[in-house]
Amino acid sequence: MTKRKILSFSHYGLMYGANKSLLSLIKTTTSDIEWYVVCREEGEFIEILREMNVKCYVIPYNLDIYEKKGNLTIIKSVVKLLINIALLPYIYILVIRNNIKIIHSNSSIILIGAFTSLITNRPHVWHFREFGDIDYGFTYNFGNRFFKYFSNKSEYIICVSKALYKHKVLLNKLKTKCKVIYNGIEINYKSNKELDCISSHTHKPYNIAIIGLIHPAKNQLVAIKAAKLLINNGENINLRIIGGIGDKEYYLELIEFIKENNLSAYIEFCGFKNNISTVFHDTAISLVCSENEAMGRVSIESMLNYIPVVAYNSAGNSEIINNYVTGILYRGGEYELQEAIKLVIDNSALRLNIQKNGFDYAKSNYSLETYRESFLEVINSLKG
Repeated sequence: MTKRKILSFSHYGLMYGANKSLLSLIKTTTSDIEWYVVCREEGEFIEILREMNVKCYVIPYNLDIYEKKGNLTIIKSVVKLLINIALLPYIYILVIRNNIKIIHSNSSIILIGAFTSLITNRPHVWHFREFGDIDYGFTYNFGNRFFKYFSNKSEYIICVSKALYKHKVLLNKLKTKCKVIYNGIEINYKSNKELDCISSHTHKPYNIAIIGLIHPAKNQLVAIKAAKLLINNGENINLRIIGGIGDKEYYLELIEFIKENNLSAYIEFCGFKNNISTVFHDTAISLVCSENEAMGRVSIESMLNYIPVVAYNSAGNSEIINNYVTGILYRGGEYELQEAIKLVIDNSALRLNIQKNGFDYAKSNYSLETYRESFLEVINSLKG
């Protein structure tokens, strides 16, 4: 059978969630799809693709959003658009020469895939992986109508959660066909000895991890404040903050709070970690404090490593976690979060049930095979 040729646009070069999910898709569909990838910058993602002999290109196109707190003028938006338009002839040649049949965009904050689809007359599959506005405070350069227009020109939209579908598709009254496909995560099976070690977590201090880009959207500050409450109440814990710096001002705010409250001995910034398993091997609890998490990839990765998850009760988190069964959900701020953490620490029977139930649930619902089959259903429904 002839492979379908797909050109995918990635919006950054690092191995964060969106690129991890795209890489999983590429790996699991190589027998069905010949992938070509355009990334706007060099980075580890491109390096991995080259090692896999996936055809990839670095083309420095612009994102089609700005942060609400910025002072981007209409002139800057026009300049960014004109730069992207100037790149289209090169991308057009790339598509035609390689006989690419389908265009795929890996994020809702880029329109370059939609533009490419229009000029090449190829169907566009658009992966919505983030809210954009209510999580990162992004606004489309030319407003929401611009986004809606090109969304409705797409052949198919894929949302990574029902919450995202409601916010991006239903709220905007998009008419394009849409399917909810949860990201698939690789399952790392462990030996019985490893599971016994993970399940007990009786050693102290308890290592608590919050994983993700250091940004107000990920709400690391509430985790630090909850850690402060626990430490002041005599709990023997460490908090690890794992992720690159996405907002320098916010990072400095975290550092200042830690210094002012004498927490430096208990809180560690670990930076970005591509191999999460190096973090999970001695982690007792995983926190997901984002109030608007589109899907919750970290929650699933934690479950598949038998780590109990404490997450904010909203959006993608509440789709993944069944409270007190596969994880713990909380609402509120640091006081409610520290109560949820203390519950997991103190109640060993509950903790063990959550670890086992969480793993079983994640394994059954977020496998790479399900991810692959669902994506191929979309691709095989397209002409071209």
